[in-house]
Amino acid sequence: MDLDDFTFGINRLKRFYAKKLSLDQEDEYYHRIKNIPQEIFIRAIDDVIDTNRFFPTPGDFKIYWYQWQVTNPGRIYQDKEYCAECKGEGILYFIAHPKGATFNQDYEYMVRCASCDNWKGDVGTFVPRMTIQQLEEKGFKVIQKITWDNTQETERDIKSQVPF
Repeated sequence: MDLDDFTFGINRLKRFYAKKLSLDQEDEYYHRIKNIPQEIFIRAIDDVIDTNRFFPTPGDFKIYWYQWQVTNPGRIYQDKEYCAECKGEGILYFIAHPKGATFNQDYEYMVRCASCDNWKGDVGTFVPRMTIQQLEEKGFKVIQKITWDNTQETERDIKSQVPF
């Protein structure tokens, strides 16, 4: 967010909570939350006004931003490099039979790709990190999910498909 967005938002909060901040306090506040996108900051202000009895701290906005990231992972743009193992997803999917299972059904599992860092921001470090070769050596069947880089656009005759 830029300084104008911050000034607009902090002035809304100061008016609503009848709070006065010095220029130094506002400057410090801005430097603590300036990495939060403008859209999220404005939405957070609305939620804060609806729910908080007291003037929010920069930490309140950081928590809001973190929660938004967790619930909206698809909306966060991250540079990803091409990886031959995972096709840039950062995740490898495989099919396995659960250990000790008495039923005859396989399940789909995932691991972080050990050949790249594209998993960062999408998957936590608690998920194991492996390569396709390591998975196949353990007897797992690696599967490929459909991604944008392996789908093909089909030619269509629009005029013949439009009903009017």
